[in-house]
Amino acid sequence: MMRSFRRFAVIFLTLLVFLSCSKAGKVIPASKMSEIYADMFIADQWLRENTGSRRMADTTLFYDPIFEKYGYDRKDFVASVGYYIDKPDKFSKILKKSSQMIQTDKNRFDKLSEIEAKAAEANKVFENYEAKDFCKDSLVWKSYAILLDRLSEELEEEEQDAA
Repeated sequence: MMRSFRRFAVIFLTLLVFLSCSKAGKVIPASKMSEIYADMFIADQWLRENTGSRRMADTTLFYDPIFEKYGYDRKDFVASVGYYIDKPDKFSKILKKSSQMIQTDKNRFDKLSEIEAKAAEANKVFENYEAKDFCKDSLVWKSYAILLDRLSEELEEEEQDAA
């Protein structure tokens, strides 16, 4: 986790240096910053696990789709980091909320994985099951015919009573 944070910090500082000369952006609300950071941490983890994509990913552009998802751009992100870095308590809360969001998602995915595993286990029961075509079963057709006859009789009786 610490290595991931260090790598993220290096990428973040690189982003900050590259973008410091451009026009200032707007400050992103803390709640949105938490969501953006959560997505950035997940994207960073994906990039770390997909080593073949690392060389193709330009770290200054890698996070742009995340910013756009929330209606912001890199300038806004850099301006926001500059704003929140001067307010360590707020910045800490943003990062803690991001961590909670990631943990919540992890718990949800763990539950889904557990459900999928149980479903796969339950499906093993039916691996050797041979499907039967009950439409060819004379007992089914006979029962169906009896049911239709009864319904027809009931309808006729209702029509006679109504007349």
